[in-house]
Order: sequence, then structure tokens, then C-alpha cells
Amino acid sequence: MIYHAKMDISERRQAYASWKNGDVPVLIGTSALGAGIDHSGVRLVIHHGYASSMINFCQETGRAGRDGNPAEAVTLFWPDITQFTGWINHKDREPVLEWIRGTGCKRAKIGKYLNGVEQNCLSMAKGESCCHCEKVIESTEVRPMNIRKRNIKRGMDLAEKEIRMGTDLKEMIGELRSQCTLC
Repeated sequence: MIYHAKMDISERRQAYASWKNGDVPVLIGTSALGAGIDHSGVRLVIHHGYASSMINFCQETGRAGRDGNPAEAVTLFWPDITQFTGWINHKDREPVLEWIRGTGCKRAKIGKYLNGVEQNCLSMAKGESCCHCEKVIESTEVRPMNIRKRNIKRGMDLAEKEIRMGTDLKEMIGELRSQCTLC
């Protein structure tokens, strides 16, 4: 089923209601659907191309996982698509393209854009990871704590240090939570 701004308002309401009630499993929409909906069952948001601005991207991808359960946002991007998106204001599209093409933690970049705070995946309570951090974590062997400390002194690569320190921090927080802090 589809949803877009050029539809009659009653058609849009019907499409949205059918999707929200579970009558149709997938709703394909333009940015008209991206802002303001609060449907807890969204598990996947796919951008075919990319959003017209970072704020639209955050609004649209923010529709997924509103119930606190795992969800994904996928951006299908190919270099030639920029030839077909000249209608997007250059000032608006450049931050989106930088986010897509950039390296490093995707979550930290969104946080910096939205509120000026770069909170990376390793500092998140539930330990969810963006696509970049997941690659780093998968490529990093977890070692016993005493070996980790020796390797840090020998000069490991920065990303590996951050992962290991984040793991140590999570272990310490877990230990602290299990003890009474008033005793």
C-alpha cells in the first residue's frame, strides 16, 4: 500500500489505518509519512536513495522501534543517485551525504547533528551498534582483562582501545549495579 502527500486526505487516512491495524504488512510512503506518526510496530524503515535533509532523515528513521524493540533503518545509496536529486537544496543534502559516506560511529554523528552531543554506540546502555561500530566489534577479538591491559600499553589501534575500554566500563557498571552503594 502507498502513502504520499498528493493523495486525497481520506485515501491517506485509509492507507494509514489499514497499515496500523495490520491489514497490510508494508506501507510505502514519501516523507509525508515520516513525521508525526507514532505506530509502535515499525521494525524497518528503508530509504530508497536518501532523505532530503538530516532532520527529515532523523524524523523518518525515528519511526522505527518506538516500542523499544529492535528495529532497523536502511539507506539504499549508490553514487549516481546524486545526479537525480538536484531538487534537494545543497545546504540540506550535504550533511546527509556526509553521514552516508562518512566513517566512524553513525549514532555519534546523528547525536552531534541533533543536539551537539556525540554519544557513540559503546556508551549506549543496551549495547546496540551502528553498521560501522558493528564491523569494528566483529573484527576485534575479546581477550581476558590482563591481556587487554598489556596490549593497551603496547599501542593498539584507537578503535580497538575504545571497544575494549567500553567493555571494561560495562563490566564495572554491571558489578556496581549488583552491589549496594549505601553499605
